[in-house]
Amino acid sequence: MSLDSQVEYIVNELAEILHKLLTVHGKLLEKLDSKQDALRSAGYQDLTDICDQENILVQEICELEKHRLRLIASLTLRIDPQASEPMRLMTVAERLEEPWRGKLLVLRQQLLDRAKAVRSKA
Repeated sequence: MSLDSQVEYIVNELAEILHKLLTVHGKLLEKLDSKQDALRSAGYQDLTDICDQENILVQEICELEKHRLRLIASLTLRIDPQASEPMRLMTVAERLEEPWRGKLLVLRQQLLDRAKAVRSKA
C-alpha cells in the first residue's frame, strides 16, 4: 500500500508511540528490580515510593495504549474503509510498504518482548 501524507503522518505517530511504550516499559522494569531490592533490604519507605512511581508508569502506559489504539483504528479505516473492527498492529504493518512494514514489525516485537519481561518480574 502506497502511503499518502495522512497515512504516513499516522504511521510516524504510531512509531513514536511504540517507542514511548518501549521506554516506559523499560522504566517499569527498572522499578520492578528496585522493588525487589527494597523488599530484600526491608526498605519500607523505598518500597512505598517505588510503588507510587510504578503506578504513575502504569497510568502512562494506559494513556499511550489508548493513543495507540486510536491510531490503529484510524489506519484500519484508511486501509480498509469497510472494516468492522480495528486490525491488529501486525496486520496493519503487513499491509504497508517498506520501510514502514519492517519498522513497525520490529517495534511490535520489541514491545512484546519488553512487556513479557515486565510480566515475568511483576
